[in-house]
Amino acid sequence: MKWPYDSFYMKQRAKDQYRKIKKIDFRKENRIKFCNFCKKTWEISYEKTLLTYQHLPTYGKIRKKCPLCVKKEKQNDSKRNKKNV
Repeated sequence: MKWPYDSFYMKQRAKDQYRKIKKIDFRKENRIKFCNFCKKTWEISYEKTLLTYQHLPTYGKIRKKCPLCVKKEKQNDSKRNKKNV
């Protein structure tokens, strides 16, 4: 015979053992931005790395230059300044 307390205890123990995984809704997530120059969506991940995506929808995303484009632009500016001097 199973006692109600035993079944409750087993269910509670199973909940404690497994972690809950959150599903990320990319439409509501503000970390993902769209770069107008390279036409890719990008984000800085929790590990502080740059992730770029070509397959994510861009509707409603924040328009901002990605760090790669900013870096390329700075390199081009420094090359132009060297040529002018």
